[in-house]
Amino acid sequence: DNLIDNFDFSETLTRAKFEHLNADLFESILDYITGVLNNGNLHKSDIDEIILVGRSIRIPKLKQMIKTYFGGKELKQDINPVEVVASGAAVIANLFESDLSTERIKIDFFPLSLGIETAGGIMTPFIKRDTMIPLEKSRTFTTVTDNQTTIAIRLYEGERPLVKDNHFVGQFELSGIPSASRGVPQIEVTFKVDDQRVLVVSAEIHDARMFESIKITATHGRSNPREVDSMLAEAELFEGHDGEIRDQINVEKNLLGPYTWTWTRNFGGDNAKSVVEARPKEIEGCEVTPLGEKGESNS
Repeated sequence: DNLIDNFDFSETLTRAKFEHLNADLFESILDYITGVLNNGNLHKSDIDEIILVGRSIRIPKLKQMIKTYFGGKELKQDINPVEVVASGAAVIANLFESDLSTERIKIDFFPLSLGIETAGGIMTPFIKRDTMIPLEKSRTFTTVTDNQTTIAIRLYEGERPLVKDNHFVGQFELSGIPSASRGVPQIEVTFKVDDQRVLVVSAEIHDARMFESIKITATHGRSNPREVDSMLAEAELFEGHDGEIRDQINVEKNLLGPYTWTWTRNFGGDNAKSVVEARPKEIEGCEVTPLGEKGESNS
């Protein structure tokens, strides 16, 4: 009634017409289901039961499409969809009210991978996309030059192999590293995320009282939903190209890098320079963060 300027509108909509008008929306729901399965490394056959919740489950066409998508598997319809949602909300409420130290419940996740920049402008992920939280993860790094006394910890989010193609989140520095040869200092970098999605990144020198950190909230410096969708689409578009870059990075890390360092220390001169110039151009052109990889641990 009174749609505009006292004008009433009415229209008879058949089920066939309704399904036709919403066909693209129904298909998009199947795309979401496919994405969830892919992110969980699951196949359709791995799903034991299908429980639908929400008002859309009353649409016969949608129920039929989902049933067909899962190869004719019957939908579980003897559960009250409202009770399912209420039960899930109760579980999450209990999580915030009590100490469930023996249980892990996936109440949230990161839409993009989080990591730091390492030597060569490489994106080194700590938290993979769609990882459950809370969590804590540590990796050990080292210096990449002799007598290096300061390192910069630069944080990025995204799915591309080079930081120049990802989103900068924040940075901090760890200074006063005792002078030593390249590869000797042990620098432990830790990513810790609580159930409020607050991220604390810290860096600590082994066997020394040196510690620095930065706190990143769920909104501070982070990509918005539209930017996340754009970055994921970009990562998919350049998947083949990025695969080649990752192969180049592995060559640089495992073969060319150590060879260049040894030659430079032992011989120096133009020969060493020619080895450095042989590095993949995609990597060579990136801003270098003075940090090299060592290993990792989880907790």
